[in-house]
Amino acid sequence: MRTVTDKTQAGIFYGTHITEFREAISRRDRSPEKRKSFRVPGRIRIRDRPSGAGKTTLFRILNGMDTPTSGALLIDGTAYSAMTKREQKQVRRLIGTIYQDFCLVENSTCLNNVLTACLPDMNLLSAVIGLYSREQQNEALSLLKRVGLEEKAEEPVKNLSGGQKQRVAIARAL
Repeated sequence: MRTVTDKTQAGIFYGTHITEFREAISRRDRSPEKRKSFRVPGRIRIRDRPSGAGKTTLFRILNGMDTPTSGALLIDGTAYSAMTKREQKQVRRLIGTIYQDFCLVENSTCLNNVLTACLPDMNLLSAVIGLYSREQQNEALSLLKRVGLEEKAEEPVKNLSGGQKQRVAIARAL
């Protein structure tokens, strides 16, 4: 497991997919000092870096929310930009992002917030009406248990402390 942590976002990468990030720069941040290059030999941790250092840009590129205007993100030796849309989607499914404000639905339950991670893999009708399979519900409950919030599954997120909200966001990312 590879873990990247940051004040803005944290991504969790499973497997050995992301192999190299080579001189990448995005449309938003074109300055040469924001070019990032690294190989992924094992576990990565990006700690507090100065404001404007390019942390958010790095995470946006890694999770597919932004594309580099130069350089490359290599996954198993293949440039991400050369992959088909389907292949890119499969890679993005391996990345969980936790935002600083957690992006939770405050009036929804902890369980429903965790279940939203299933939405990209559901058909439109099931997604719109929130029809989750028993397997999806059991997995979400298992993840809440893993972060110590099983007893809060039916609790609206607005009633939770900041630390509990963070754990709901972690369960959703997992």
